Amino acid sequence: MHRLPKTVNQVLEQSRERVSTGQLNRLIRSWTDAHPPPVRKGRRPKVMYAVQAGVAPPTMVVFVAGGDLGPDYLRFLENRLRGAFDFTGNPVHVVARKRASRTGA
Repeated sequence: MHRLPKTVNQVLEQSRERVSTGQLNRLIRSWTDAHPPPVRKGRRPKVMYAVQAGVAPPTMVVFVAGGDLGPDYLRFLENRLRGAFDFTGNPVHVVARKRASRTGA
């Protein structure tokens, strides 16, 4: 019981941890290069970039072009994030968002 307050404080600090956008994008780029997203409905989605949208719980938004990532690939990215950063005891949310379409004249 004497270790509980220390552990609770540690989990609380980890829930507020911020990951820089540059570092997050370098990691996600290396993971998607090594293990590309699966083809869905005849198209392979392309991860454009990612940002950390929030803390407590850590929420990462991955912007995608050309299709959907699917829950299995989002889980893959979540597990990689857990391995790269110490989010012990915290839920990590990874949300895919379609990149806004470019409308040009």
